[in-house]
Amino acid sequence: MIGLLLTGGGARAAYQVGVLVAIAHALRKRGEGQDLSGHPFKILCGTSAGALNIATLASHPEGFLSAVLHLERIWSSFRAEQVFVADNIGLASSTGKWLSALTLGWLSGHTPKALLDTSPLRRLLSRELDLSQIDRHLEARDLHAVAVTASSYSSGEHLTFYSAPKALEPWQRAKRKAIRSLMTIEHLLASSAIPVLFPPVALQVEGQTQWFGDGAMRQVAPISPAIHLGAKAILAIGTRSTEQDVATAEHATQTQTQPSLAQIGGHALAGLFLDSLSSDAEQLARTNEVIRLLDPQARTKSGLREVALLQINPSEALEPIALSFRLHLPWMLRKLFGRVGATEARGAVLLSYLLFEQGFTNALIELGKRDAHAMMDTILAFIDRHS
Repeated sequence: MIGLLLTGGGARAAYQVGVLVAIAHALRKRGEGQDLSGHPFKILCGTSAGALNIATLASHPEGFLSAVLHLERIWSSFRAEQVFVADNIGLASSTGKWLSALTLGWLSGHTPKALLDTSPLRRLLSRELDLSQIDRHLEARDLHAVAVTASSYSSGEHLTFYSAPKALEPWQRAKRKAIRSLMTIEHLLASSAIPVLFPPVALQVEGQTQWFGDGAMRQVAPISPAIHLGAKAILAIGTRSTEQDVATAEHATQTQTQPSLAQIGGHALAGLFLDSLSSDAEQLARTNEVIRLLDPQARTKSGLREVALLQINPSEALEPIALSFRLHLPWMLRKLFGRVGATEARGAVLLSYLLFEQGFTNALIELGKRDAHAMMDTILAFIDRHS
């Protein structure tokens, strides 16, 4: 049984869509009994923007190919105003509230919860997703499990909310646990609530109200939910460029001047979104090595099993691509980003997370398609081996 894991990354998650489109078309073209009315990936797990992509795949009324094409349609026509209030008046109001809170907030007692108003994203998800379809797919066994993650500001725990057959019991580890739950728009907004930028979301957990933010926070083991849910192999699509490209991009933008706010914010978001998958993949590889050293009896007694992992990540640095589309931002947003240095080379990491504009997202979709085509033989062999 193969799991699909989609990580976070804001607007960078458009890359995942390109990879999935290429895989879906390759499966259709090859045929050979591949039934795209179902799902080649039976376990779907997502974090942050990856959770939104997972929910779209899981809730589409038709099969994998139709779901992927629906996802492509959404991302290929993206505008920032579909994610957060981006018009001049709305942004002026948001930034004005922050400035007044920092200066005269003690007079009114009002403290804003986030820099941006994400009510447009709520409307987009409500319009495009029918989450009741997830249960239908589970009952028909088109899917085995669906999970999204979020981080609780209230308890400090990292939670995985999952829908699956009752035989799959919740699990718990240090500061992280699973909660069986029907998937709602609130879960998706919570998982994708980038700290400071997007407002926290309230969810009911075991009879108590907790406030949640982006699932990438405190996510030390992003591969773990798919394994707990029964995956014997996992295809993980990230939004992190190869180490060489990242190093080259960072070296090219290094200066001796004091870092801008955007550079600091981009560095923080890079650590939030990009570091945990690679370290967890290394841990999984070591665990697999240990399991292979065990004799059959010891392996059975341990309860451990090998889990195959195939990672797909951007072959190019995404920051230069984001810079080339910076003028596509709405005027007020471009001015705001410019003031904090996000439209400069050294602040482009932050820009790449928030550039929800169709020029940039289409460029990432095309990059995802190219990267997937370049390793399609490996991808198809992986699917065949573990289906």
